Amino acid sequence: MMIGGTTLFGWRGMAAFAMGIMMCLAVTGCQDQAGDTRGSSPVSSPDASRPARAALTEEDFLEGKDGKLFSRRGEPVVLRGTNLGGWLIQEAWMCPLAKPDKAWGNWDTLHALEHRGFTEEQILRLFEAYQDNWITEKDLDRIASMGMNCVRVPFWYRNFQKDDNGTWYGGENMDENPGFQRLDWLVEQCAKRGMYVIPDMHGAPGFQSDDHGSGRVGASELFEDTESGEKYRLLTIELWTRIAERYKNEAAVAAYDLLNEPMNGFDALRKSDIKLWKLYDRIIRSIRKVDPEHVISVEGVWEINNLPDPRSFVWTNMLYQTHNYNWKAEEVDQKIRDIGDRADWEVPVLVGEFQGGGIWDYVLSAYNREGISWTTWTYKGAKSTLSDWFLYRNPSAETVDPETDSYDRMMEVWSSVQTGNGFTPDTDLIEKLTEYTDGHVKNFRLQQN
Repeated sequence: MMIGGTTLFGWRGMAAFAMGIMMCLAVTGCQDQAGDTRGSSPVSSPDASRPARAALTEEDFLEGKDGKLFSRRGEPVVLRGTNLGGWLIQEAWMCPLAKPDKAWGNWDTLHALEHRGFTEEQILRLFEAYQDNWITEKDLDRIASMGMNCVRVPFWYRNFQKDDNGTWYGGENMDENPGFQRLDWLVEQCAKRGMYVIPDMHGAPGFQSDDHGSGRVGASELFEDTESGEKYRLLTIELWTRIAERYKNEAAVAAYDLLNEPMNGFDALRKSDIKLWKLYDRIIRSIRKVDPEHVISVEGVWEINNLPDPRSFVWTNMLYQTHNYNWKAEEVDQKIRDIGDRADWEVPVLVGEFQGGGIWDYVLSAYNREGISWTTWTYKGAKSTLSDWFLYRNPSAETVDPETDSYDRMMEVWSSVQTGNGFTPDTDLIEKLTEYTDGHVKNFRLQQN
């Protein structure tokens, strides 16, 4: 399979080769003249305002301890980056889909294509075309040129498995599996650019919430006390174990993000989140059997207080995660106080998704001041008119209807979603984020009326 215009070969063993390689980074803030090609562009000339960053090596392998992330050099590392939303799992509100916002999931697209009689090969080719073009090497150049050192990549189980029974694409040959091929490419390319990758299971088998972002709306069974619920839990554990087996030696993988926004909307199930904690514990124990060294990230929705003291489960080398879509200074301050109240847990914290809501200086200053890692939501978006949510957006992007459009039209549209093809940079936001990626903290407080 061709990914990003390059034959996938994996990057195991490349650390020694990559050591000392200096990367040239492009200046971000203007749209490409001729549009992207399928990731075939070389790394561009350096931004004179920033030193080139060396490729990651085994010495950059991360560990979470004493409330911080450290490299094997013993240096503290704070992750600052963005999400690659809409790439490996589509969300209708921000992707080129002519479907209702937040009511149509990736499962619906897949089901519609299958219902129309398209073959497995045809469907895979469609998604391959889309993924080859939504994120390319040029996009990673743009992200790196901002000084970012991390991307969080949402994915779902159907990138790897062809059904709800755990049947793997490619059989037992993981090198032939499209999900692993895609992640292999991303890890390799990010490592070259000195950036970490956080694989984020946005959509688990059985779906971890009723939200569209999990892949299917209103269909979560992952936490049900039923035979099918347990089946999905076992499939989730197996998927994470396979991922950990494949990337256990990869320094560019910062952490495994086990479940995105689990139980979002499941008030009746929360019950102190004990069901979630027990599943986290089962996944962590399985991962640790094959990969004792990688950081593992668990999410509390929406507060850090929805996570347990790690000592109660004997969890080590952890990264606790929260998301923040609260856009008032006092709400940001409260989240930071909640994190501070749990300092004795000695767990580093990542705000894995957030949007500045017009107070970007305030939010970024606060996170940087407290040593909190962050990844914005999100790098690019189509169709949506929302400002401040995307570094690049195209509100007038062509869309497809998986239920009615011809195969040829879907292929044509999804092959033309390169960032350089109609996506406009939010230069103010890009400049703002760039200001805070190098550790700079403004002496800034929001003026209160």
